[in-house]
Amino acid sequence: MYTNSITTNTDGLSCATPVEVFEGTNTQDIHQYVGYSQFAFYSYTTTTGGTLDIGSCNGGVDTTLYIFEPGCATQLYSAGDTCATGAGNNYASNVSFDVDPNVEYIIAWYSNYSISNFDFDITLTPTCSGTTTTWDGTSWSNSAPDANSYAIISGAYSTSTDGAITACFMQVDAAVTIDGTTDAAISEVLVMAGNTLSIDETSSLTVSGDFTNSGGTVTLNSTADDFSSLIVTGTATGDITYNRYVNVYD
Repeated sequence: MYTNSITTNTDGLSCATPVEVFEGTNTQDIHQYVGYSQFAFYSYTTTTGGTLDIGSCNGGVDTTLYIFEPGCATQLYSAGDTCATGAGNNYASNVSFDVDPNVEYIIAWYSNYSISNFDFDITLTPTCSGTTTTWDGTSWSNSAPDANSYAIISGAYSTSTDGAITACFMQVDAAVTIDGTTDAAISEVLVMAGNTLSIDETSSLTVSGDFTNSGGTVTLNSTADDFSSLIVTGTATGDITYNRYVNVYD
């Protein structure tokens, strides 16, 4: 039975002190050998929304991979024996999942029976082909979005005062109002928890892909003469409230 520990690099030995990594090829060279197990913790923050793939395929080492939220209290994903090591077996690991922009993930590698260095790749395939731009309540961080942009609205936004909006993907992180006779067209919409999206009676929103309300408040309004419109071609998920105008008779 192995009882001794061998440490050659002290950074990243715990979830509290992960080593920051980036898209591309990274080298796992954090070694803590206790019995048969080696643990190493890394931190990666997404730069845009899309599909994230992390893997040690063809790295030459038998690995198990865990993905945690910061602090490691919540495990999100795990994988083992999912791809080739490059040494004649399928003991390497990779995971793939959808992500939002500016989200930190803890990557924990567990190297089975080895203290050898190995490479692992991080690949983020963007949802949109254009840039990511954020509205702070006053201005856009990377110019106004177009049909190819990933738009994050983190400050209050009204189309009647701040301008009509179009985007490949709109992430609602604040109070957003589509008003002022605006017909907005966006490929995908995500309303984050605790935030609001309102469409007034003169306006409409057409979503060519999916519409997701992830714990926010979405409201459509109407009057005696006008009513709002929300058209979703893909899948609509979450609650939507329609305030229907009702005549009052004496």
